[in-house]
Amino acid sequence: MLQHPAPRQSFVQDSSVQGASPGRASRIRAVGGGRRRPSTVTRAAAVLAAAGLLTGGTALASRPEAPTPLAAERTSVSTPSSPLLTSGASEWASTQIKIARAEAARKKAAQQRAAAQKRAAQEAARKKAAQQRAEAQKAAQRKAAEEAAALEAARAAEAAALQQAREQEALEQEAARQAAAEAEAVAQAQEEARQAAAAAEQVSALELERTAQVEAVAELPAASTGNASGVVAAAYSGIGTPYVYGGKTAAGWDCSGFAAWAYRQAGLTIPAHTGSIRASSVTRPVSSPSPGDLVFQLGGSHVGIYVGDGMMVSALNPGQGTQLHPVAAMPVSGYYTYVG
Repeated sequence: MLQHPAPRQSFVQDSSVQGASPGRASRIRAVGGGRRRPSTVTRAAAVLAAAGLLTGGTALASRPEAPTPLAAERTSVSTPSSPLLTSGASEWASTQIKIARAEAARKKAAQQRAAAQKRAAQEAARKKAAQQRAEAQKAAQRKAAEEAAALEAARAAEAAALQQAREQEALEQEAARQAAAEAEAVAQAQEEARQAAAAAEQVSALELERTAQVEAVAELPAASTGNASGVVAAAYSGIGTPYVYGGKTAAGWDCSGFAAWAYRQAGLTIPAHTGSIRASSVTRPVSSPSPGDLVFQLGGSHVGIYVGDGMMVSALNPGQGTQLHPVAAMPVSGYYTYVG
């Protein structure tokens, strides 16, 4: 640590100070003879004074003033020791300059440290804020992603539920369709069975009826000409034969083919066409029929064999075949009998 010199000690011990008046002695001490450490203002004043002394007194010489009694007395007192005063003041001023520079450097360093700390604090705050923003952004992104995933999961679950409902509905519809088809099949089978039973019963009844009618043929009165009983018997024997358009045999026939076949079984010959039968010379029209006569219906397009009691046998159609039925079942166009 630098020590402040006391260059003016000799002035206090000088005979001129000791013998001087109290006011003069105090002025001499004010110049620098005291032992107390000078204040900052005093040091600054000393530095300025030293700067003036170091320049050889040019600063003071540049402003000459009229001498005053006090100035003359001060000059007379300090003149004998000017070299010592100048050397001490210069050293002390140099020391003060170094101290001032060191203080200034210290303050500057402190300011720089404070500025650096401030910048560091600002940078830390900026980084912290940036980190907080980044974390907030990441949290927002995570939340958005979670919400999107939840929404997607909800949509997927809804779609799966809808698909399952549709599949269930399709299964139910298919089951209902199958049940309806099975019920329809059962009903159809029952109807077919009923129809078969009815057909069998009808065939049985027809067979019984035909047997009874064939047995009764012998008791029918003879026709005016020809073998009428033979025609009626042949007609009854043809009941149940299928209808075949253009057919003329027991394997299948149409109405005119059946009539020609029945007459042929009785040894009689007639044409195998409705128009030809009516135009033939072997038949003639009559007002009322007898068993074995020909019955024309539907404007002459259909022909059958009258067997008595208002009944006739004819080949009706492919669905009904050859049956015994009333003459009144269809409009009558005329009756014809065989004349040979």
